Amino acid sequence: MQLNEIEMTYEALYDFAMQAHNSAFVEEAKLQYITNEDGSDIAGFNEWFIFSYIPSNAQLPLANQYAKLRKTAHADAIAGSHRSVYEVAYDENGFLLKDIFTRDSYRLDGSQPLDTGLMSLRIIDMSESVFFVGDVLYYDQAYKDIITKHILDQYNQHCTAYGPIDLKAFLSKQSMLIFKMSSIMSEIYEENSIDETYLLYQATYALKGSHDSLIDDLLAVDNITIAADEDDDAILRVIQDERIIAELEFEGAFLYVLCNNEADRAFLQSLLKPFENEQFVFIKSEILTIDELL
Repeated sequence: MQLNEIEMTYEALYDFAMQAHNSAFVEEAKLQYITNEDGSDIAGFNEWFIFSYIPSNAQLPLANQYAKLRKTAHADAIAGSHRSVYEVAYDENGFLLKDIFTRDSYRLDGSQPLDTGLMSLRIIDMSESVFFVGDVLYYDQAYKDIITKHILDQYNQHCTAYGPIDLKAFLSKQSMLIFKMSSIMSEIYEENSIDETYLLYQATYALKGSHDSLIDDLLAVDNITIAADEDDDAILRVIQDERIIAELEFEGAFLYVLCNNEADRAFLQSLLKPFENEQFVFIKSEILTIDELL
């Protein structure tokens, strides 16, 4: 019943915000939100307009204005909701959400189904129950560190320029950042680049001895081909179905596995798994830009 009330209140809030007399403020807000010439960064605009943008004739966002008019617990809770990025896990008690920025945890009310993994949600905390409204934005778990660093860097810059602010309050006021970041993450996923800066997915291993025996083991794997780099004997290319899926770079006592996407890196790591501990030890996996490797 409570979920139904929240959903109906959220829909009524949307209708309130998008009334014809607010059209001038919509255009006013778009000038602030949209920065791409083709308008392709419009994703998330409506939610930001409702919850974060303050029209030029007001002192409160539209969600807060609506809550003052309705004077209900659900309208107040929705106006006080916030969007962040969460790691979502499932256990015997349901879904557990952990904010990757504030480290706050929420136990989601079981009435709303959800996937597990890394995602952005707008959370409504009703003290006894927690719900979410609006769009759910999904991310590859491999992007967690990039997302965290980007948002916290923006937060620190804001505090330096304008003075200290609570992190949750910052996220509420600057929800635009999460939507803009989501657009960038989509471009990474689709094109594997940000502003023409390519990303490399790297796994690092410490070798216990010579790499010759490891190469022999990999040469024996049926569904891949190992070929030496024409210009550097310390680099081997791993080929599958006529596509280079990885480069293996030997440098001193270390082996670096370099791939263009998370799936290929995971596949290479699965191939190397049987040889771990005997010939090498896994150290870490990370996402790097070309600039960081040069």
